[in-house]
Amino acid sequence: MQAATSALIPFPFWRHLVKTSANMSLSLVSVVEIGCLVRMPMPSPFKLGKERLNEKLHSIFCDVWRHISHDANAGLCKSMRDLKSTTKTKNDVNFFQKLFPHPFFYGNRTWNEVIVQCNRFRDRKGGQVSKFTAARGGNSGKSILKSRTLKAKVIRGKYNFLGTAFTQQKYIYVISKKDGVWEMVVPYRPIINDFVKNRVDFNAAHAWKLYTRSEVTPVPGGAGVYTLNSPATPLWLKVCKTSIYFPGFEGKYAGKGLYTRDPQNKFISSGKIEYQYTKKGNPKSGCRVSSDMDLFWLDPIKKQIVKVKPKVWVLDNFVRTAEAYWNISDDLGNEIFRLKLLMKGHNEGEFKGSPALKLFKKNDHLTVRFATKFLPYKFNQMYKSNPVQFNNFSTMTTDNTYWHEVGHAFGLDDEYGGGSAAKGFKRNGCEATKYRAHGSMNYQMCAHNVTDKRLIYHYLAVSRYLQK
Repeated sequence: MQAATSALIPFPFWRHLVKTSANMSLSLVSVVEIGCLVRMPMPSPFKLGKERLNEKLHSIFCDVWRHISHDANAGLCKSMRDLKSTTKTKNDVNFFQKLFPHPFFYGNRTWNEVIVQCNRFRDRKGGQVSKFTAARGGNSGKSILKSRTLKAKVIRGKYNFLGTAFTQQKYIYVISKKDGVWEMVVPYRPIINDFVKNRVDFNAAHAWKLYTRSEVTPVPGGAGVYTLNSPATPLWLKVCKTSIYFPGFEGKYAGKGLYTRDPQNKFISSGKIEYQYTKKGNPKSGCRVSSDMDLFWLDPIKKQIVKVKPKVWVLDNFVRTAEAYWNISDDLGNEIFRLKLLMKGHNEGEFKGSPALKLFKKNDHLTVRFATKFLPYKFNQMYKSNPVQFNNFSTMTTDNTYWHEVGHAFGLDDEYGGGSAAKGFKRNGCEATKYRAHGSMNYQMCAHNVTDKRLIYHYLAVSRYLQK
């Protein structure tokens, strides 16, 4: 049995498994999990080269799979774990402070050096940039970046996500500068996968902002303008306190533990959905509505109550919250950096006349899939769709998660190293005590729920303008 299995792995074996799983309606995630459960004998020097290589490739693939799907973190590059940066890195950060003379957004000097040295090292084109930015004194590259106006340029590259070349990820965006204000356009291709047909799920924070039609009144003579009734009950309280099952499936989950449910909650038509990843885990909940339902909310830009469909709101919110976090203005309200998310098939009309539309190629867009379900691996999310996390977002994804994941679209790697407060954090991660002393926990690519803005990240992105 062992010899027969060994002959199939990895390529014939995986092809066979995928074909079999298709007949069983298994997801790609399930296929890989099953495949990696197959125990392979250790590579032996006495085996034929091809067989030995197959076993080794299988082992490497599954190690990487487990690393990404169950404990996705990068930690710090080895050269900075002692917090001793190189002279070139110090020069790089010195130039950052000259290019962006806005101390309020600097954060900690030592931690900025950590970020620059690690990200330059992991960026496959980092050397093309640092030969200018890390040099002492002035040069042509620095002069270019200090220009008040720069024509739009598409930036393409890869960085070693999780700190390894095997898990490289791409970054792609257009950078320009006008009257001293940087603008960055990131291209996305959004897809909403409604696992429960014609339904959209919201998290509690979002459902508290939304209202049903019964809670608003049209303004006479104001086309598309509404006012909230007084009092007005938000969606979370109006719809999400009870569950309404599809006909014929009433009470399907009654009396059963949340951990036994399917992550889609496929028997629930609307209202409260719940899930628990383990028997002793913390319960999670969301709010389900029909995708055809009219919802109302206070648009912060228009500053009025407007009507919106659920799927449109999910995509608009992704754009709105990411741009709001990554945009930077000084204390007088003068713009420093402006982020724009181009969503193919959704908001391209807002980019009429933008050079970005012509600069991006067909396959440049980062595919992001929003699923109506509780995501695998304890709701793990990633910055774009990939074989490990095909649905990289949920329609219940929180705003602060979007902030972090868009940071990866900047070409930034994670700074955390894993572990927990109870079990102890890994020594190679930003959560470790010696790194916390340098303000690491106030940086977006380190910690969850960070609201502070750090210009060092924007600097890394715009300095790639010097790439060949």
